[in-house]
Amino acid sequence: MKPGVVLALTIFLPMALFTGSVVWVMVDPKSTMATAILITVAVLETPAIMFGIFHGMWKPLAMKYPPQEHAPGAITKRCQSFSIGIMNLSWSINTTVDENCLHLSPVKWMQFFGACPMSIPWNALKLQGRNGRRASLVGGPGIQGPEWCFQMLQMNSESSKEDPSAT
Repeated sequence: MKPGVVLALTIFLPMALFTGSVVWVMVDPKSTMATAILITVAVLETPAIMFGIFHGMWKPLAMKYPPQEHAPGAITKRCQSFSIGIMNLSWSINTTVDENCLHLSPVKWMQFFGACPMSIPWNALKLQGRNGRRASLVGGPGIQGPEWCFQMLQMNSESSKEDPSAT
């Protein structure tokens, strides 16, 4: 199944079920069946949406940029905050930076829902803005993260400006 279909089904279907069960409880407040369905949907809605987001948005990127070995001298920091497209992943990405790639590895609970590690090569990223915290994938979504992660990209873009033959 296509990632967009998975994303749509796992986000919109639980929302429709929740809305329908709320309406049913409001129309017939004494119905134990309506209350049971509302509680069940409310409990399962968040995990279903997370599953859809990670399988529909994160996993296609991870398949395009599979994890690579970290180069010697790589810098690693745990529990960093990133935004990729519309996904805001606060304090949940273990990050490693080396001369070849930006390595993103989700924390364990995110991996349970389908997020998997990826290594984005620096040549697939383009620096955005002046603050050094934003980049965009070539032909893909924007990425925002800690400034230290994009210093290598910033150095590469500055050296390509100085040396036009480097591009």
